Amino acid sequence: MSPHRPPFDPAALTVRQLLASSVAVIDELLRRGLIRTRNSPLGDLAESLALRAYGGELAPNSEKSFDLSTADGRRLQVKARLVRPDDKRSQKFSAFRSWDFDAALFLVFDASTYDLTWARGRPG
Repeated sequence: MSPHRPPFDPAALTVRQLLASSVAVIDELLRRGLIRTRNSPLGDLAESLALRAYGGELAPNSEKSFDLSTADGRRLQVKARLVRPDDKRSQKFSAFRSWDFDAALFLVFDASTYDLTWARGRPG
C-alpha cells in the first residue's frame, strides 16, 4: 500500500458512495475481462478461472446446460460459492438447471477475500 494513501474504509462511505464504488469495481473487472456481466462477479470469476485452467471457449450467457467448452471438446458446468466459515447456509451450491454437460467444476471462495479455497471436478 502506498504510504500516501490512507487505507480504504467502506464504513466511512455513504450508501450512495458504496454503490458508486461497487459500480466502479464492476466496470474495472469488465474492462480487464475477468467478468462478462454486471451480475455478482462470483459466477463470471469462476468461469474465467475455469477458462484459464482448461482452455476452450465460454458458452453464451444464456446457455443453461454448460458454461465452458474445453479445448478437448468437453462441456463443463461451473458452480461457485462464497463461503464464510461460520455460516453453513452459504456452503450450498445452486441446483443444476440441466444435466446436459460432461463434467462439473465446483469452486469455493472465501467470502471476505474472494480467495479460491477449494475446487473439485466431477464427471457429469
